[in-house]
Amino acid sequence: MTGLTVALTNIIEQIKQAQQPVNIKGGGSKQFLGNDLGHLQPLAVQALNGVVRYEPTELVLQVQAGTPVQDVIELLDTEGQMLAFEPPVFDGQATIGGMVAAGISGSRRPYSGAVRDYILGVDIVTGLGEHLSFGGQVIKNVAGYDVSRLLAGSMGCLGVITEVSFKVLPKPEFEQTQAIELDRSVALQQMFSLARSSTVTACAFYNNQLYIRFSGMLSSVQAEAAEFGGETVGAGFWHSIDNLTLFKAAKNLWRISVAPNSPHFVDEAVLIDWGGAQRWLLDPGFDPREKLTQNGHAVLVWGSQTEDKFQPIEGVPLTLHKGLKKQFDPDALLNPNKMYQAF
Repeated sequence: MTGLTVALTNIIEQIKQAQQPVNIKGGGSKQFLGNDLGHLQPLAVQALNGVVRYEPTELVLQVQAGTPVQDVIELLDTEGQMLAFEPPVFDGQATIGGMVAAGISGSRRPYSGAVRDYILGVDIVTGLGEHLSFGGQVIKNVAGYDVSRLLAGSMGCLGVITEVSFKVLPKPEFEQTQAIELDRSVALQQMFSLARSSTVTACAFYNNQLYIRFSGMLSSVQAEAAEFGGETVGAGFWHSIDNLTLFKAAKNLWRISVAPNSPHFVDEAVLIDWGGAQRWLLDPGFDPREKLTQNGHAVLVWGSQTEDKFQPIEGVPLTLHKGLKKQFDPDALLNPNKMYQAF
């Protein structure tokens, strides 16, 4: 047997023999997300480590789920390519499977797309111990493609992700971030205007400054940056947002997702990014979900919470979630109640 076959077989057997629910664990970098499952027996996937296939000319990467995201980023960088959704690496501990299961995208997300937009195929082991493959290695192969996308953000509730195929993209020739001091309302209007620029790949308002990242051909980026003005800052600013280190002092960190022009939490947000569509609240002293309409949602990224940390769901959406859980994991062995106590 190959190393992959042994590791995969071990996971399948552990699930088939499991008498109690398990907590799927890769690098452990995102255990703070969702409800705490630390009391459950861990099901480790780190042995599923390595690149299965990488074709730079075809922009296709196939990789095992336990592979560190940082290793993949470094590999792609040698070919001048990248994961366009700019995932966090969390001190190098984040794994590919956890990246997909959590569905977290970075600062480039509004301009390049989310994790699910670049997934070509996914292999999983269900709660019945079945090894299933969805999607393919090229975009034209759409068989099961929606199921592959469905697994992004599923938090391990539907299956143990064992392997993923991605579409990758060429890196921009040049990038430069500018920061300029602006009034909050003026900065938000500037965000909306810059959203139409083909060179803008990140946009945030923090500490009374508007941060804009320009990406593309050297001449175009320099021209846009000069027109925007302000001070040039390092790429570490975006890394601190994506990896949440900017918020490490917060006891309760809330992420709010709304339309870019939404009036919700404009004044309360410590940081507004994604061109206005994502707002971050630090220790607000209230539950933001109680003030949101149907046109947005809030997640308690970390902090003390007796109820579910995700935006509540009910009615048809809740029925669909329960139905999917029943199909993929009928005995509720895999990350039960990770997203909601209801399933």
